[in-house]
Amino acid sequence: MESMQQFSTRVLDASPAPTSLGNEPSAATAGDVRRERTRMEESERHPSLLLDLLIVAIAGGLLVATSKFGLEAGRPAARGAGTICGGVYLLYLGLLFLLSYFFPRRSFILSFLGYLCQESSRPAGRAMAWFYFALSVLFGSALLLAGMGAL
Repeated sequence: MESMQQFSTRVLDASPAPTSLGNEPSAATAGDVRRERTRMEESERHPSLLLDLLIVAIAGGLLVATSKFGLEAGRPAARGAGTICGGVYLLYLGLLFLLSYFFPRRSFILSFLGYLCQESSRPAGRAMAWFYFALSVLFGSALLLAGMGAL
């Protein structure tokens, strides 16, 4: 009886794995088991350095443009391209905080912004990203309106 049981397990181990239809033989054997990735596993990627470089390049470009076009710290915002670039920069920072809420592990910068919201804010939590987003939209749109001459 024991040898019959060993024979049946050996036959089962050597038989091809069942396919979705059940009629066709599969190329995979019991020793060659490959697991398909689930949707959750595909979305859990490592942080992207390319995305970090893109974020820094855009922020640096906006800061250089703001400085070059004449917006100075400590002086009132005057109508012009510098004030408009400063407003776009603040809106960009708010967008980064919002992205850090939804995609905290996509890049090192977004994870750092999430860390700021969770560990360095009072009250601490991920929801502080929404607060920082709203704050930057408020001040960024005020700078945009001042740069366009509407304020």
